[in-house]
Amino acid sequence: MKALALLCVASAAFAGGSKVANAQTCKPNATPSFEFQVQQPAKFIGDTAARPRPAVQRSPVTAGFVVQFVVDTLGLVRDGTLRILKSPSPEASAAVSSAYASWKYMPALNDGCKVVQLVQTEVAR
Repeated sequence: MKALALLCVASAAFAGGSKVANAQTCKPNATPSFEFQVQQPAKFIGDTAARPRPAVQRSPVTAGFVVQFVVDTLGLVRDGTLRILKSPSPEASAAVSSAYASWKYMPALNDGCKVVQLVQTEVAR
């Protein structure tokens, strides 16, 4: 009876293992992808503070900010990746520089896998 129970457990474990073998494996991208290289770009979902944040609606930039940074597979902005491409003043640049670490994103996706993306966006006050 014990042998039969062990055989049942072993066959159940083997059957479960085949599901894992068929699971999709995600490999991290070595360099950040651009928006046109991903199937679903990273999307801004929130900010932990009421400070300057990425514009949700894309509109022509007049006198605002344009920034570039890397969003990782957890949806976090990587430290040290912020580049301010356009800013109305040094003071405004300093405000964005202190605020970007609190921005949260849905990570970019390729084939259902989360990937690192280089994001370029406008910033609203």
